[in-house]
Amino acid sequence: MTAVDDRHSHDPEKRTALEAWGRRLEAIVSGETKPAEVVAMPRAGGQESAHNGGRTRSMTTVTLQFPDDVFSALRRSPEEFARELRVAAAIHWYERGELSQEKAAHVAGLSRAQFLMELARTKSDAFVVDFEDLKRELSLG
Repeated sequence: MTAVDDRHSHDPEKRTALEAWGRRLEAIVSGETKPAEVVAMPRAGGQESAHNGGRTRSMTTVTLQFPDDVFSALRRSPEEFARELRVAAAIHWYERGELSQEKAAHVAGLSRAQFLMELARTKSDAFVVDFEDLKRELSLG
């Protein structure tokens, strides 16, 4: 037998969701915001400027398209999704040894301390060790 939650209509939650969706559609139609399937994500090296430790770095905007339902399935706004995607990519490249901790933090849009906290939150290694390099260094004495 399957349990059914028929004791609550969830009307307040439905109303809140529909009102939020209505505001989002009005913003898209009026041109105030972009449609949800296009998420602009800055990355190092191009047009926008970002401040990092007192230095200004140029940024390039990368546009990715996702199906509309991915945001509702993950219960994330496009902006939250973009932030999470940046952090996930930075952690991935850091763990593979492709980026330093400082560069990975910059890609993630975080300070180095915040990036270390994200590594801890995701149970990722904070220190990436290349065992071949370690063996070489140990053999040198």
